[in-house]
Amino acid sequence: MSASSITTTISHTFSQYNTLATIYLTGPTSLIFLFRVYRTVRDTVLTNLQKKMILIIVLLTQYTTMIVVRHDTIQGIWHYLFTGLTFLFLLIYHNTTHGSCKEEYQEEITVIKTYISVASTVLMLFFGIAQFAVTGIREMTEWWQLLCVIEVFAVLLLGSLDLIDVYAYGAQIGIE
Repeated sequence: MSASSITTTISHTFSQYNTLATIYLTGPTSLIFLFRVYRTVRDTVLTNLQKKMILIIVLLTQYTTMIVVRHDTIQGIWHYLFTGLTFLFLLIYHNTTHGSCKEEYQEEITVIKTYISVASTVLMLFFGIAQFAVTGIREMTEWWQLLCVIEVFAVLLLGSLDLIDVYAYGAQIGIE
């Protein structure tokens, strides 16, 4: 068995282990969803209209995430479309909500989240473009492995934005 058949993308892992992925991800994604809703509602910077729009984006993120996880049956262009939408919705959410933390941290958190968002986006675009632009990339074992690591790193960076939000909220309620 070659290394390229062992190394796989996150989505192909969902495809192969969908039942376990669904079980493991449903609880955490539901908790993160509730946290995002709470932070949006409590945001002191957003107007009511902006809060409503962000809440719709948070709801859509939950929906698109569940479609992405179902890579066992939803593949091809639909998978790519919903993956891109999930990524975009999360970036919008994370780069719009900053008012549910202490005012003294808002500017610093905005800068940090912007840098992380840009890094995550660049890596994910590199991953996505390389899959379509380089013919036979999966057979180029070392390059394919590097590409899969880049994808994981891009997703981890995107996920770290929620960790920053948790820290910011903890600081707001006095847990530092």
